[in-house]
Amino acid sequence: QILNKRSGGIFDKSDEALLSAFSAQAGIAIENSLLFERTREISNYTTSVLRSITNLVFTLNEHGKLIANNRPTEKFLGMHDEDLKKSPYTEWLSHNKKLMDDITKVYNQTEEVYCDDYEFSIPGGKNVSMKYTVVPFFSSRPDQRGVVIIIEDVSPQKK
Repeated sequence: QILNKRSGGIFDKSDEALLSAFSAQAGIAIENSLLFERTREISNYTTSVLRSITNLVFTLNEHGKLIANNRPTEKFLGMHDEDLKKSPYTEWLSHNKKLMDDITKVYNQTEEVYCDDYEFSIPGGKNVSMKYTVVPFFSSRPDQRGVVIIIEDVSPQKK
């Protein structure tokens, strides 16, 4: 109905400006929709990749609290994921001083730390041979950073 003006007469500059504003808003809405869909695709892709990794992967926020992980943590830490999210890593890794110190080091120096032979203490007084890597994690905000911890159980390889 762009051809027919209700009041009759011809379209003027104000009509053109109004149509231009509506068009711009429609374009922005379409672009936002496409960006949201792309973000959802990337999120699904990342989730699928994390689930396919056999190593245990933790992501901690700038306060040292668990954001996400790809495997149930109860086997290694004796705590459910929900409980881990309530307290910082210094509480639930207190029996693993070297790993805890390396996480702190990455927070402070933002350099990757790798350990290829570590006896990880698990609940019940058992130890599991592990390899781990701790890397800095930077968000889009400069004041937000955390760490990613990748743990590989190498106990079967040592038997």
